[in-house]
Amino acid sequence: MVALALLVAPAARAGDRAMPAASDGRNAWIVVERTRATGTERVLLHHSVDMGCDCVREAMSLPRAVEALAAAGPRLWMVLSPAQAGGRRDVYSLAMERNPATGAFYSGAVLIHPSLPGDGELLGVAPLDDGLLALRSGAPLEVLGSRGWLPVADAPPVAGMRLATVARSPALVGADARITVRLPDGTWAAHDVRARDVGFLGFIDGARRPAVLMRLDRGMRAIEILRSDSVLRVSSFEAPDRASAVLGLGDAFAIFVPTGEGGAAIRRIDPVGGVLGPAVVLSPQKSDASAWACGGALGFALLGVGSGLLLRRVLRLKSPDTERR
Repeated sequence: MVALALLVAPAARAGDRAMPAASDGRNAWIVVERTRATGTERVLLHHSVDMGCDCVREAMSLPRAVEALAAAGPRLWMVLSPAQAGGRRDVYSLAMERNPATGAFYSGAVLIHPSLPGDGELLGVAPLDDGLLALRSGAPLEVLGSRGWLPVADAPPVAGMRLATVARSPALVGADARITVRLPDGTWAAHDVRARDVGFLGFIDGARRPAVLMRLDRGMRAIEILRSDSVLRVSSFEAPDRASAVLGLGDAFAIFVPTGEGGAAIRRIDPVGGVLGPAVVLSPQKSDASAWACGGALGFALLGVGSGLLLRRVLRLKSPDTERR
């Protein structure tokens, strides 16, 4: 289970700007912008490991800016910014579907959920199997359930914490990357891992293990996996010059960067050697009906051959020679 956008600490430099994004380890969701006659339009894009290509699909357009995304399995949660000062934060969720005939992904129904108050900074969201967690400054940890938003019972202290997803579990994160993780039974437990005090930007969404993004000198960034007794540096790279997102996908990592006018590019990072791959512009997802069509044509051809052989056998059985015998 995974959730939330890239950074859980406030951005300080241009290269730290976080593009709204989320990953469940196999599906990446990002929000990009494009220009329309009526103004700037925000577009939600979906890329999946199971697409088997460098492609992306446009899931939907969004009416306002996104404050946070959270992904868990086929469902994406979205928290939008208030439409006006003092307004409320709209909360939506979107189910991902897949066409069994063509293999193409598409969006199911968009569900509208009880909104969050617009006051206080949104300090993160994280998904549950049947709901959503949210943390706002000046408020307790809250959970969205069948009765709306309610304080989480027996929640750990939240002062100075942010909410994220760490190794696919909801977690409260301190400034030094100390984490308190929510266990499957609903209890919380402190984990003995922490990042270096200097340069910590945030946990990487979708990673299988606790992985953080670190700020290095001269505009460089690093991906590090936290262990109880050590820190393993996976890769270092130059920070993009625009808003971006680093997400976990499968056993690897990927950097997503908008290309303008509703498009995005991906750079994959090898999890073993840490080599940064080239930037590849994600093309629109194809329907992939060719395999289905070819399979159907082959099926009809085989059916025709079988029918022809059966017909010939019947005709032979009814031939005059057969009747004379």
